[in-house]
Amino acid sequence: MYEFSLQNISKRLNEMPMAAIVVSLAVGILFSDAVALALWVWVVVTLVALAVAVASKGARTAAVMVAVFGFGGGIYAAEVAAPPIYGKPCEVTMRIVEPSVVGERYAATSAEVLTGEGVARGARLRLYSPPAVCFEEGDRVRAKIRLRAFDASRDGYGQTMFHRGFVGSGSLYPSQILDFEPCERHSLHTHAVERLRSMMEPSEARAVVLAMSTAHRAEIGAETYAAYSRTGASHLLAVSGLHVGILFLLINLVVWPLALLPHGNLVCGIIATAVVWGYVALCGFAPSAVRSAIMFTAMQLCVSAVRGYASGNVLCATAFVMLVVNPDLVFDLSFRMSFAAVAGIIFWGVPVMRAVRIPYRALRALFDSVVIGVVASLWVLPLVSQTFGVVSIVGILISPALILVAYLLLGAALLALVLPAPLASLAVCVAEWAAALQNIVVGRCAEWRCSYIEYVCSEQAVVGIYALFAAITLLRFGFRRRKESIFKDIS
Repeated sequence: MYEFSLQNISKRLNEMPMAAIVVSLAVGILFSDAVALALWVWVVVTLVALAVAVASKGARTAAVMVAVFGFGGGIYAAEVAAPPIYGKPCEVTMRIVEPSVVGERYAATSAEVLTGEGVARGARLRLYSPPAVCFEEGDRVRAKIRLRAFDASRDGYGQTMFHRGFVGSGSLYPSQILDFEPCERHSLHTHAVERLRSMMEPSEARAVVLAMSTAHRAEIGAETYAAYSRTGASHLLAVSGLHVGILFLLINLVVWPLALLPHGNLVCGIIATAVVWGYVALCGFAPSAVRSAIMFTAMQLCVSAVRGYASGNVLCATAFVMLVVNPDLVFDLSFRMSFAAVAGIIFWGVPVMRAVRIPYRALRALFDSVVIGVVASLWVLPLVSQTFGVVSIVGILISPALILVAYLLLGAALLALVLPAPLASLAVCVAEWAAALQNIVVGRCAEWRCSYIEYVCSEQAVVGIYALFAAITLLRFGFRRRKESIFKDIS
């Protein structure tokens, strides 16, 4: 039997003090973006709120939240840089940060400014070149280009690119390149991509294997992208929390016997953390993979250090540190989706998995995968609708099956990278077969007329939906299993 009490809600919230802190920080960053205020204003708000928190015990919690709100606005206001000079040719030295994606009319890539005339160091540029002019990650280019501002009228496209750190775009032709220095192709990421490439023939299956195992997405075709977007499975093509989480679970399953030894939990934690960060390096330190690895590392350390832990508080604390380091992450779709998916799994998925008792381990793993897929898809659905204008109906239904295939694909691809040639060929065949099966399922589902609805969720609706999710979560916090006495009431 369960009983409801407001005290239960209060107790659960007290176990997660970082939840209110990270919300205050994020709201401060968003407010600073919407209302441009001088940096000194945010500093004053923070200092006054801290003074109130120290002097007053009754209003301490509220004052701390206001202080964090001001701090968030201040760190964002301090990072806003002056825009570059648009329309005027300027000499810029850049480092390519992602391989060129070749289309029919042009090749597109992104670069980080090292030095430039009128362009801040560290700013990012979107570059478009002829299909024959392609770059690899790490190449250095010195060129004279004319920068263009992003079109702000394209449904907030300009603002979205600005929040991702991009300050403009430019066309880059061979005649404009003054100096070119290719990077040394000795990185772990490059070796992984080339090894998998050498063992597979060019195909969409190979493109998906490379994308899901090494974060190399340059070979994925437009039709494949469209099919994955319509079915709500586009997150599979970008190495993120799902991929890191799969590896996290696989490694913990392999090393769990070590937990029986003295200090075994600590040893397991060190091994799992090292493997996860090795995988991040293999993916070329893709930003989404780095963020996910930080979250899982924090949770792994908590699991290794203590028997029980407040996973929601760990998630919020990790998000807080990441936002302090890079306030623009609050606008990043990958960060939002990763945080929402993990929060949904923690607050909704885990309770369901604990409530349903299944004796057989294989069936248990299958049930848990289904729950994780459904809950994660549901929690990211509003963000997908707002960004891509698509509400995938079939996505929630096929996500559990796709996650099971992702386990097989990712595990086989990583084994192919470490096993000797004969076994590696067998492993890569399994990975390629899993990718082909996944493409068939996604492609067939995308062809259904009722598989998706074209609908753009407004910002107000997104806020309302997540407020509803939060209200349901708080309501669940209020229910606790009632402890029944072993003595019967004689009266």
